[in-house]
Amino acid sequence: MSLPFRAWAVVAVCMELASCSLARDILKVERSADRARADIAAEHAAFARAVSGKGERQVTENVDRPWIAGKAIPLAREVTLPPALRANVRTTLLFSGGAVDLNVAARR
Repeated sequence: MSLPFRAWAVVAVCMELASCSLARDILKVERSADRARADIAAEHAAFARAVSGKGERQVTENVDRPWIAGKAIPLAREVTLPPALRANVRTTLLFSGGAVDLNVAARR
């Protein structure tokens, strides 16, 4: 059974419209991916700036008050933590202002 020319024309138009819609959706996804890549690059650059200089790193590593429970014991930079504290211990820090970056958390 053969479809008349008109039916084939309708099928062709429907396929063309569907492909236009698909192309538009693919373009939207590509633009979204480009924005995500740009955001990630900006975050990476900000992080690199925060840890690039030795002085900046030392400022973030120095904490002027105890942040582990117990009596405060000043330590030199080359001293390491005891094995029990070097383990993968899950911790959560909550700040009243919401989420903060590592530099701000170290200063507090």
